[in-house]
Amino acid sequence: MSFLRLVPVILAAFLISCISSGRDRKRDGGRERSATDGGRPAACACEDRWRIEPAGRDVPGTGGTPEPGGTMVVHADSEPPHFNYMLKPDAMATWIAMHDVLETLVRLDPRTLEIVPELAERWEVSDEGKTITFHLRSGVEWHDGRPFSSADVAFTFDRLMDPNVLAAAQRADFENVDRWEAPDERTFVLRLKWVHFATMPNLDHLQILPRHVFARGDFNNHPANRAPVGTGPFVLDHWTPGDEIVLVKNRRYWGRPAWLDRVIYRVVRDRSVAFEMCKRGEIDLMWRLLPEQVADQLDPELLSRYNLVQYWPFKTAFWVYNTRRPFFREARVRRALTMLIDRDMIRCSVERCLSRVVGQLYPPEQPVGQPPIPPIPFDPERAKAILDEAGWRDSDGDGVRDKRIDGKLVPFRFTFLATAGSTSLQRQAAIVQNELRRAGIDMDIQQTDWVVFSERLREHEFDAGSLLWVFDSPAIDLFSIFHSSQASGGGVNYGAWRHAEADRILDEARHVLDASRRNAMYHRLSELVAEEQPYTVMLNQANNSLVSKRLHGVYTSIAWYQERDVWIPRAEQ
Repeated sequence: MSFLRLVPVILAAFLISCISSGRDRKRDGGRERSATDGGRPAACACEDRWRIEPAGRDVPGTGGTPEPGGTMVVHADSEPPHFNYMLKPDAMATWIAMHDVLETLVRLDPRTLEIVPELAERWEVSDEGKTITFHLRSGVEWHDGRPFSSADVAFTFDRLMDPNVLAAAQRADFENVDRWEAPDERTFVLRLKWVHFATMPNLDHLQILPRHVFARGDFNNHPANRAPVGTGPFVLDHWTPGDEIVLVKNRRYWGRPAWLDRVIYRVVRDRSVAFEMCKRGEIDLMWRLLPEQVADQLDPELLSRYNLVQYWPFKTAFWVYNTRRPFFREARVRRALTMLIDRDMIRCSVERCLSRVVGQLYPPEQPVGQPPIPPIPFDPERAKAILDEAGWRDSDGDGVRDKRIDGKLVPFRFTFLATAGSTSLQRQAAIVQNELRRAGIDMDIQQTDWVVFSERLREHEFDAGSLLWVFDSPAIDLFSIFHSSQASGGGVNYGAWRHAEADRILDEARHVLDASRRNAMYHRLSELVAEEQPYTVMLNQANNSLVSKRLHGVYTSIAWYQERDVWIPRAEQ
């Protein structure tokens, strides 16, 4: 999947109402609603409090001459199922292991966002772009001391293209690959059927795997998925489930060694507990603060020891609907559901204005996201009228709408799937649940752990759920999210949305090298998604992190924080 990472959505921890400033309010069904002015949401008290900038900046005061040594402790609010991106594009696994433990042929420079060498030191493109010859680095060793060679790259492609491997999402990124060759130990040749605009960026996320480790056993369930042997600047020292994941410096690394001796990912699912650990100096980097922690709990003493780092990453929260369910089959019904979600209220009262209401998955800062698709406004009365028109009425007087489908009376009753421990998401869902109830729709909220949650998505064993897409490259290919071919076989079209025009756009856009023309095609795709509403796009969330002032070499990037560049002054180690 091109530069999209799946993460559990954990929004604000408490539903704290913002106090209006010069704001009219009216009662509707026993609940206060914000009046609007000319179709725009009324401003709340926190509206102008934040000055959040795009990613791509150094954190002030973290420069200087690097000194080796020391340990950095990073908060992990979820735990990955494993580290094999080919099998599951999990965000936490990617942030921990991608390019730091397991490397790729090329990588996206986190500062310039340009493709630069990694395991391939150089490459040539020939045959009108359909042949790429990679010249691999010499002297590279796997963490167990075995030599790296082109045989490992060929093995990785063998597994990627094996239909028995649960890699449908990433395999879709390389549908243009015809064959591959390893003519000698230092050369790997990729031959393409057609030129894909994102082939090189896609290679940034294709972790090269050791053939000698994976050659035997079940690849999908191999122990090395959780105990990776890589070539990167860090080695996995140990993983204690529910407690910590520890990386140590690879002292035989082929490139510039990491400055830090150790990086500890401390697993603490409750961010209130993690925040208290920051107060005690037990965590150096808490990458995702709760909105009320940012708004109310950052006292001067804490900020004397930590930098508050705020920026707009390329990530968007959304609700996904399983279109195989009878109540989500029609686009007009899904549009009605979106009209019943008061995103402006959630943004203000739950998110404390540390997010933006958007109408598309694309990041607003990207050319592909221009002009922005306006979000569908909150309009309960219009939503009820649409549901009536679609035949969803309360025929038996039980307070829940229903419809006769295939001879059976089907109530509009569904389950919203949430990750366990997401108290904030439960509160967000409760706002929606109450509004749906007023409209005659019964939504139950069910919690499960992240591993079960993601597996149920993969198998389409859910009604609705909340997710967060993270875009970490300017080369955005949404084939794996929206194409109908990705609605089965382990693809990430979790809602199983099928649309002929969308498929045509997604198929054709991959062949278009001209960015402006391709962006226009993707904008039409955005319009289709807005019309069809297979997802309710909720919020573009700001990244709010606490970064200890003893950490240097820190900069914001859509590719996340870079452990290999962080250093700690010797006096503070």
